[in-house]
Amino acid sequence: MQPSLGVCFTGHRPQRLFDNPESQPVPEREMKLLLHNEILSALNDGFTEFYCGMAPGIDIWAAEVLIPLMDQFPQIRLTAVLPYPSHGLTLSDTWFPRYRYILAFTDRIIFAADHPSKGAYLARNRIMVDHSRRVIAVYDGTPTGGTAYTCRYAQKKGKELRFLPIKKPSEPQHKKPL
Repeated sequence: MQPSLGVCFTGHRPQRLFDNPESQPVPEREMKLLLHNEILSALNDGFTEFYCGMAPGIDIWAAEVLIPLMDQFPQIRLTAVLPYPSHGLTLSDTWFPRYRYILAFTDRIIFAADHPSKGAYLARNRIMVDHSRRVIAVYDGTPTGGTAYTCRYAQKKGKELRFLPIKKPSEPQHKKPL
């Protein structure tokens, strides 16, 4: 498969970013600003297709940043890549309305599997990477989990990986990505 000028997002869930007392993470507002800058960079580099896994945290924040840019950049195409059709029903009351809002702006939806399974989430991540040339990642260097898997898969496939910092710039990163 020849990837389009696509970009996908991967990153840790909010509880991983915000509930770890050792991490002192970048707050949501600041993370969205970093995502905004990275999305603008992608648009300036000619990328037009964006793939969102629709998970709470980085995925949903990235789509929320992207949607307002659609008026200014009508060439933007947003694809939701879901692990399975009923995925949204697993989201909390906080995330479900945001999820539904984003779906209203998607150009298409891809389902990785028919039913819930760990394999469905990994398949979703592979689909996003396979359709993209660039992967925007918020990754703390932990060697396990979906974000680590996605970054390793992207690296193996020769994709351009762009890492966004989890900690504020004045704080050192304790783990080196990949």
